[in-house]
Amino acid sequence: MAIVGRARTATGAGVIATVLLVLAFGNQAFTEWVGRHTDGNTVWGWFLRTLAWPAWTVRSTAPVRDLLAFVASHSSWLGAFEAAGDGSKYGLFVGWLVGIAVAGAKSRVAAAT
Repeated sequence: MAIVGRARTATGAGVIATVLLVLAFGNQAFTEWVGRHTDGNTVWGWFLRTLAWPAWTVRSTAPVRDLLAFVASHSSWLGAFEAAGDGSKYGLFVGWLVGIAVAGAKSRVAAAT
């Protein structure tokens, strides 16, 4: 029973960390700041731009059909592969932060039992 509780705690920590990362670093203010103040040719600038990849905004001028994947009239296989590449880059490098949060949650649960 304790293993199931630990797994749920680790999963919950991962979900919470992911949501917080997307909310904190994918918002319009941060993504605009990163675009104006960082250089993509430096390691720090590249990481901040990767961190800001899942950009979201409350207001959008794009039609709803353009916000959905592969529904837009200008979609292509190349665009799909580029989006998948960007998503995998985000998952690989930002996933380390989620992994650290999960490891921290596991160690706290193990210490409590």
